[in-house]
Amino acid sequence: MRLWPTLAIACSCAPPLPPAPLSPRAPPRPTCTAGAVAGATGHGSIHASAADLESGQPLAGVTAVAIAPGATAAVEIGDDRGGLTLDVPPGTYVVKLYYKGVVTGQPCVRVAAGAVTEMSLVIDTVGDGAVDERACADGFVAGAARTVPVRGTVIDRFTRAPHRYALVNARPSGGGTAIVAPPEDDGEFALDLVPGTYEVTASDAATSVRCVRIPAAALVNLILQIDPSNANDE
Repeated sequence: MRLWPTLAIACSCAPPLPPAPLSPRAPPRPTCTAGAVAGATGHGSIHASAADLESGQPLAGVTAVAIAPGATAAVEIGDDRGGLTLDVPPGTYVVKLYYKGVVTGQPCVRVAAGAVTEMSLVIDTVGDGAVDERACADGFVAGAARTVPVRGTVIDRFTRAPHRYALVNARPSGGGTAIVAPPEDDGEFALDLVPGTYEVTASDAATSVRCVRIPAAALVNLILQIDPSNANDE
């Protein structure tokens, strides 16, 4: 009878590592079914005020359009103080604002009969501007409890066309984890940010970095420009 030698195999196994914490992500794109309320009587109104992202000054002459399938779209041009009012039947509306080639909007604005829905919108009229570097150390606004929806577009610096599939992230200037918006095929992105100052980066083959102050508002529009000529050669 043949005896086979016994092999002893030592296994030094380290304990499994805990899973890495998930990074904050951008919210999914908001969707809603716009339309007037069936059988509703009377009207409500949307009162909007528009200001410039960099200067904070009111924007005169902003055009606003309220759109809902089955309902007549309301169109209004803002006054010298950036204010405007849209009178509409009760329902849910997509509100778009147009200012010198910049388009922004709020996807779901609900209006009740006899009520006024307030909107404060901040529009990025510069696109490639930056605030004072000293302001970039401000960080969050102390005591801010609510986030601000930031909606924007990454564009080609020269053609002004949407830059597809750029990754956008916003890192608090005072330190902290970046909030990431996944790439989209139309260049648009969505972030929910606490008011404060952020280093916002759009990256693909090329990278654009911008210092942006996010104010407390109902909606902030942001434009990020990428210069394809600065693409990294791999």
